[in-house]
Amino acid sequence: MKTILHSLSVKSLWKQLALVSTASCLLAGSLSAATISSGFEPTTNGNYTAGGDVIGKQDTSLGGTWTSIWTTPPTGVIFSSPTGQAGSTSLRIASDGTAARGANIQVANAASLLTSTFSFSLAMNVQSVGTPTSGQQVQVQFGAQTFGNNSSWLKFGYDGSAGGNQYYYIQGWNGTALTAKNVLTSSVTAGLGEWVTFNFTVDPFSHTYTSATVTGSKGTVAFDLTGLQMAWDGTTTPSNYLSLVTGNGDMVTVDFDNVSISTIPEPATAGLLMSGFLLGVVYHRRQRLV
Repeated sequence: MKTILHSLSVKSLWKQLALVSTASCLLAGSLSAATISSGFEPTTNGNYTAGGDVIGKQDTSLGGTWTSIWTTPPTGVIFSSPTGQAGSTSLRIASDGTAARGANIQVANAASLLTSTFSFSLAMNVQSVGTPTSGQQVQVQFGAQTFGNNSSWLKFGYDGSAGGNQYYYIQGWNGTALTAKNVLTSSVTAGLGEWVTFNFTVDPFSHTYTSATVTGSKGTVAFDLTGLQMAWDGTTTPSNYLSLVTGNGDMVTVDFDNVSISTIPEPATAGLLMSGFLLGVVYHRRQRLV
């Protein structure tokens, strides 16, 4: 009888452990990242209007209002485009080459997400580029309120260099200055007019990119991060401003869509919580079997 009971107890314990495994997966899901995101949609993310200038428009999902980076911007610095990577709209900068164009927004709702390792993603579609007069025709910065400030989490974009090659790039601090790491656009897309998505993981404590990729119709390509920290020069701690800019004197039309910022639970913390949960369940189950 004792053997039978023991066999039943073991079977019951294995069944319980199977339930624990399922529960642990659910717990892992509950430990997943908090996320702030926006697709720049008029009905879900703010008071955008199709085809309208976004300066002065609030994005309720991001928690801020779009502001021109320059004091007296020309009309249509950045406006809602009728096409998007997903959804009905995106944000577009159409620069005629007379001046740099751009705007930024304080992503206030993401402030608490930047105190631990976090991920950042943004989609970009370079629709057209005139004869380049400089590098880095499209520039994205996340961090400092002042554009060009080196106290930022991220700097990346598109570079249609005058030499004929076209790149997606990221910038980071190499110990003495900002340096760029490039990926040929031809390894990611078939040409202009295609959406790509930049994905980054940033460790705010070591001030490093822990991963950086760009994904397009041809697949995902990782940036070489050797010797590269995030775009931070060791001075002021980066803030939570997103800036979208085209270069001075460049003729370029570019769309942006689907920005997302997420926390990433630290492995040690997640592991401790999971271990405690499993031990607790097994302990109580054993008490019932005694």
